[in-house]
Amino acid sequence: MYADRITKSMQLTIDETTRRREKQIIYNTERGITPTTIFKTKEEIMKSSSVLEIRKPEPQAYIEMDDEFSMVAEPIVSHMTAEQLHKAIDDTRKQMLQAARDTDFLTAAKMRDEMQQMQKLLKEKFGG
Repeated sequence: MYADRITKSMQLTIDETTRRREKQIIYNTERGITPTTIFKTKEEIMKSSSVLEIRKPEPQAYIEMDDEFSMVAEPIVSHMTAEQLHKAIDDTRKQMLQAARDTDFLTAAKMRDEMQQMQKLLKEKFGG
């Protein structure tokens, strides 16, 4: 913690951390436990369970987002009117926000990228 002075809440947190540390040291000493650092590979970390897996019945595997299909690459997008592009951008924004609410951040990031590409296309084709 960084501050010019220690507030009551900071002091309570510091005191609680100290209390827990002392309790852990006593526990470890009584049982002859020497704490050691755990080293895991990227693959082991990605396979381990997380809080998000509790919320979703089917945990998602690690996804590489390179070479993903892009809606903007569809030939039909290049033939859209300004009004159609605006509607597509709005629909993509809604999907992005819903994915973020569902804590599906990979999908939300993909939707954000799609939306930005459509906005760029809109600006190039129609100036706005």
